[in-house]
Amino acid sequence: MHWAPLGKDHAQHRFAEGSAVGMDEASTVLVARIAQEVLAVCPAGWQRAQVRWRQVGTLQEHDAAAINADGHEVALSVPGEVLELFHTLRCEQRSATAEPWFSARVRLAHPDRFALDTDTAEPQLNDVAPEPADYARDVAGLDRTGLPPWLVDVLDAAALSAQLSRILSTVDGMPGAVHFGDAAPGDGWTISRRYGRWQVRGAARVAVEFGAARDAVAYAVGHVVLGATRASGEEVFRTAQRIDALAGDPPLTLFRHLRQLVVQPGTLLDRLGTPQGNVTYLADTPFDALAAVGADATALHGLSGPTSGGGADG
Repeated sequence: MHWAPLGKDHAQHRFAEGSAVGMDEASTVLVARIAQEVLAVCPAGWQRAQVRWRQVGTLQEHDAAAINADGHEVALSVPGEVLELFHTLRCEQRSATAEPWFSARVRLAHPDRFALDTDTAEPQLNDVAPEPADYARDVAGLDRTGLPPWLVDVLDAAALSAQLSRILSTVDGMPGAVHFGDAAPGDGWTISRRYGRWQVRGAARVAVEFGAARDAVAYAVGHVVLGATRASGEEVFRTAQRIDALAGDPPLTLFRHLRQLVVQPGTLLDRLGTPQGNVTYLADTPFDALAAVGADATALHGLSGPTSGGGADG
C-alpha cells in the first residue's frame, strides 16, 4: 500500500479542533467519524493508518492498513459504516459544476491527527472494471463542461454502447455479440477500459488496445460481422452468410464444408466457364478434384485485392 506522511503540505486536522482546512463543517464531521472508526481497530503501538475507498455507481472497493512502531504493515478490517460514511461524504462534496472525485483516502498519524485526500483521476478498481453505463449513472445531472477528458470519453462510450445494443438487437444472432464490460455471453466480444485504454477481447481472449472507444467498437463489430478466426493459416469466416448457386454453376451438392473466406492479393485462380462465371479454383488444382465436366473451359486470373466469397472442399 502506498503511504504518504501527514506533512505540512497536507490539510491535516485534530479530533478536538473545528472545521478542517478546505472542508466545511459537515465534511469535517464525516471525515472525523471515518478516522475514529479506523482508530478503533488500530493495533497497539500503531504509528500511522489509512483507509482507501473507491466508488463508481454502485461498485465500491476499500482497503485499510496500519503501520506499527517496528515499521510492519498490518491489514485492518473496518466496519461497514465506514463505507457508508465515505458515500455520504462524496454526496456532501459533490455539486453540479465541481469535478467529481471517485477515490478518497483518510490518513491518521498517532495520536490524533487525520487528513482527507480525494482524487478526480480515473479509479482503478481491483475486483471489477466499471462499465461506461456505471459512470453515466454516477455523474447523471452533472455539467459535462466541468468533467475531465477521460470521463467525457467514458460517457461517450456509454452512449455508443446503448446505440450498439439497439443495432445488434435487430440482427439475428447478434444481440450480446459485443459487450462493454469484463464478461460477455458465449463467444461474444468484450470491450473494457484499463488504465486509460480500451481493451477488446474475442474468443481467444487476447487483448487488443485502442485509445478511442469508437475504434474499439469498430474493431469488435468488424470481427463479429465477418466472424473472422484463424484456421490452417487462412482467414475463415464463421458468420452464416448464405451461399447459393448461380446460373451455370455446378450444383452445391458437389461441394463439402461450405464457408466464407478471403483470398489474398496475388493468389492465382482458375475461373470455371465463361468470364461471367462465379466458380473458381486455386490454380493447378488437379482435374479430378474439380466439380466440373470436360467441356468446361477455365481461365487463369490473379487477384489485385482481397476478395470475399464462398469456399468449400471439392
